[in-house]
Amino acid sequence: MKKVYLSLLTSCFILVTSSLSAELDRVLDDVLTTNPLIKQKMSNYEQTVYDLKIAKSEYLPKLDYIGRLGYEKTLEQVGGANDDRGFNTYRNSLVLTQNLFNGLKTVNRVNYEEARVMAAAYNYVEQTNDVAFNVIRQYINVLKFKDLYNLEKENVGLTRAILEKTQSLSDAGSGSISDVEKVGASLQLAEFNLLTQENNLMDSQFNLARLTGKRIDKDELILPKFTFDLPKTKDEAVSHAIKFNPSIIVANHNIETAKAQLAQNKGKFAPTIDFELAYNLDKNTGGDEGHERNYSALIVYRQNLYNGQADYNSVKKSKVAINQEYEIQGDIKRQIIEGLELSWSAYTMLQKQIVFLTSYQEQSRITLELYKEEFETGTRSLIDLLTAEDDYISARNKLITANYDLLFAKYRVLDAMGELVNSIYKDSSLNYYKPVFANYENVTDGKVIDRTDLDKDGVKDQQDLCDNTSLGIKVDMFGCEREQKEQITETVPVPVTNSINNPQNSTSVDSDINKKSGFVINLATFSSKEEVDKFIKDADLSQNSKVLDYVTQEHKRQLYKVVSNFYESKKSAYEALSKMSVVVKENKPYIESVEKLRSSFKNYN
Repeated sequence: MKKVYLSLLTSCFILVTSSLSAELDRVLDDVLTTNPLIKQKMSNYEQTVYDLKIAKSEYLPKLDYIGRLGYEKTLEQVGGANDDRGFNTYRNSLVLTQNLFNGLKTVNRVNYEEARVMAAAYNYVEQTNDVAFNVIRQYINVLKFKDLYNLEKENVGLTRAILEKTQSLSDAGSGSISDVEKVGASLQLAEFNLLTQENNLMDSQFNLARLTGKRIDKDELILPKFTFDLPKTKDEAVSHAIKFNPSIIVANHNIETAKAQLAQNKGKFAPTIDFELAYNLDKNTGGDEGHERNYSALIVYRQNLYNGQADYNSVKKSKVAINQEYEIQGDIKRQIIEGLELSWSAYTMLQKQIVFLTSYQEQSRITLELYKEEFETGTRSLIDLLTAEDDYISARNKLITANYDLLFAKYRVLDAMGELVNSIYKDSSLNYYKPVFANYENVTDGKVIDRTDLDKDGVKDQQDLCDNTSLGIKVDMFGCEREQKEQITETVPVPVTNSINNPQNSTSVDSDINKKSGFVINLATFSSKEEVDKFIKDADLSQNSKVLDYVTQEHKRQLYKVVSNFYESKKSAYEALSKMSVVVKENKPYIESVEKLRSSFKNYN
């Protein structure tokens, strides 16, 4: 029996008060529909569904045609005389075979494949959560190291200012050369720390790009707001995790798979009984000239008597495999508990640490300000001032790190519970659980994808360093974005044809743009009207979209931009985007203000 594990956590533990940060939400939407690791797990699920269909085919009869054509010669001795006769001959057979009993091997094979399908479905969910978790981690890392980099830049500036002050005092004869050298050494250390944080920032950007398949400007990232209420106690979280974490569910289904394999192997000891209906049409066979037709309806019994104990050893092997799967399940359970306890510990301890770090930062700031004043009056030494500055920078560094680590720890708790994607997307999370609810059916068309240029940026995938660039982005020779935020090239006037200007009414799109304000969702960009019509039909957007046609100035290329209806706020636009179908999300939609859209199309008709 199929068991679907999808918790009602959002109604028990997690209360969603608002949507995620728009930018993180948009990045996740894109990654969860384009990441190769997720697609790989989807392909694995699809293959297991076909394996199940192959297994179920054993319930159906088998129809075979057997044809033989050639020359047949017979030698007979009749009354002491040899009768040597040869004819051109053919034999045709049409055989219908229906299995009646095979020791329940077919039943158990179907059970085996059904368990594999569900294991693959939750393996897909597991991978989706893992990728989302890694995206969030690298997204937060970029923001963290960006702040730490800016902090070190500020530190370099402060140290350089102290050096200039010390140098001027030394030049005036009021300071020592050793003070200048000391501050100079501190400046070198500050420069080193700046380079270290710059390297950390670059590494985090590279890690994020690997997951997204594109380069994202660090200044475009927005700090996400964690708006989920986590369980009150660690025990509640652990109890939930060992029931609903996708990894443990995969392990449970793998146990069912091993049990079904054992039952299937036990069936090898049973006989096989088939009903066989055959029709034969022969010519010149057996030394007799002429045609022969015959029919047969038979019950065929087959029983293996000895095969070197292969079946016996298969059963023993299957029993060992069951034990192995139970041990794997036990280890996964321990890993989940460990991961959640570590996440919970970080979550709770960081909250306490931040209280003291906040106080530490404030007091070190006040100390630095006082030391600056006292240094100016000569009552504080340079060493005191440098120590106070280091203290203040260290306090800010620790507080920045702790705040970002706390934010990430909250997501870690969600991930350990197996609820990351389910919680983030709430109702629309079913889009990322499709295999689980597909009732053992395929969820893709199974066609081979043209991988010559997946992101349609004109750079072949083999040479494309950014193989998931948004459609319409201007790219360099390596397939990466050339100019940030340049979604549309400058347009030139083109004749207006009312054939596709507005799917829902005949009002001029240009007129709407000039009158409206707020935001739109850029749904997709195409190079032909046929592609536009197909997209609108497949995505069911005939009543909720508009089409703008324009010509790029650089290449004089006719393009068609499909946009949504107008929204008063960016939040409402993002809420609408989150509810749109996968057909839309696969085209990497993004939010844009009407003002910006109007500016882009200022020369349009």
